Amino acid sequence: MDYRSVLKCAVEKVKKLNAEELLREGLLARNGYYLPMLFYPPPCWSFQEMGEEKFFQNFSTCTQESFGIYVHIPFCMQRCSYCSFPIVEEISNPDKDRYLSALEKEMDLYKDRLGTKTISARSVNVGGGTPTLMSPRQLARFSSFLHKKIDLSLSQEMTIDVDPATLLGDEGIQRLRILKDYGFNRMTIGAQSFDDNILESMKRPHDAKDIIKAIHQARRAGFDNICLDIIYGFPGESIESWIKTMENVISAGVESYQIYRLRVFPISPLRKSVIHEMFLDHPESFPSFEELLLMKAVVGILSRQYGYEEDGDYTGVFSKTRKGQSVFNTEQCGKTLDVLGFGMAAFNSLGNTFGIKTYRDMYAYCQAVENNIIPFVEGIRRSEQDERSRRFLGILKYKGKVGKEFLGTGAQESETFRKRIEKLKSFGLMEENRSRIALTPRGKFFVDDVCLQFYRKIYLPFPREAFNEGALNPYNEFS
Repeated sequence: MDYRSVLKCAVEKVKKLNAEELLREGLLARNGYYLPMLFYPPPCWSFQEMGEEKFFQNFSTCTQESFGIYVHIPFCMQRCSYCSFPIVEEISNPDKDRYLSALEKEMDLYKDRLGTKTISARSVNVGGGTPTLMSPRQLARFSSFLHKKIDLSLSQEMTIDVDPATLLGDEGIQRLRILKDYGFNRMTIGAQSFDDNILESMKRPHDAKDIIKAIHQARRAGFDNICLDIIYGFPGESIESWIKTMENVISAGVESYQIYRLRVFPISPLRKSVIHEMFLDHPESFPSFEELLLMKAVVGILSRQYGYEEDGDYTGVFSKTRKGQSVFNTEQCGKTLDVLGFGMAAFNSLGNTFGIKTYRDMYAYCQAVENNIIPFVEGIRRSEQDERSRRFLGILKYKGKVGKEFLGTGAQESETFRKRIEKLKSFGLMEENRSRIALTPRGKFFVDDVCLQFYRKIYLPFPREAFNEGALNPYNEFS
């Protein structure tokens, strides 16, 4: 399919969606405000101070059989212009070793706090940062103590986030062999784009050729489950260049890829990014609202043409088989199962409690752990209403439909869910039959915005003025 054909199909799809109506009625936020629905309540807007004693007070005896395990490695060569995540740049090897020592000790501290001798993993996700910025020696050390401290015998998946540049050359091969030897069976490569000009603007430490080389290196090392992370909506990006990027993504032949819309407003007001400042100073340099819609439509059109199906048609993850889908993400987001997070800035979700650890200073994290403290800094104890909304939104986002048996229990359905469902049905965003409530194709395309409709007002991430005062403004009480 050539450029003109793809663009024509995208224009037709966007026209059918009638996004202008949803913008006018307040479903879609204006002026670049956008947040994907990952956690409910969303991190950082409504959290309170929370130390480890408060976080663990309901878990003196651990009754969980297994957990999703997240490990945060904050090392990076440099901060990318879009990044607002907690990282440490240009860190020395001795400081990396100190961090690894703290990680190892923290795993023992968790066992003590949970009252258990063993922590069993359902799945593992090692993210960052750039975990593969560790030297081969450090990566082997980390992988070794991960196996010693965590029972991985039942883990369905071990995923690690990598930068293409760290997989190249002899050291890259060494890292890949170590990962393979220690049971890592899925990797997410932070490609972000196949346009070298965009990659340079992003301040990525690789070019498009490096991405392909990294994939070939990983294949030779035996990795048969590779996911590419790609961002759209970067300043200077055109529809034509985006179509070319998507063609390169598909031709790379990976098992899956995840497409992200550029988030210009950071996930937390405490964390800033270069891209945020660029947007405030020069919003005209970014793709327009209409162009963003076309870019998203292009993804679905090209993916289906080449046999990549979106998991549920709305999560942004495209794969040819279920093998390419992340077990960790499905469990923690779609099934709202418990997660233990180790390391600076790692999030934890146990029962009705969500907590985040020190995220500004790696050295403060290390110092705390060395003093036998797990440095939680903020979190929330979710109410019964919060827990119900969290489960509802997880199912809605990652399955696209919610059974009536869920909606039929609890007072909140009649008080809150039903009003919003009826309003969304009237705009062709949801549909209903005897057994379930489901997103329509229109609702699936705008799933993150639909989910926002079910947020309590105190958890809405953007101010009221970010939305037009229409029937779907999320601050309204629907009747």
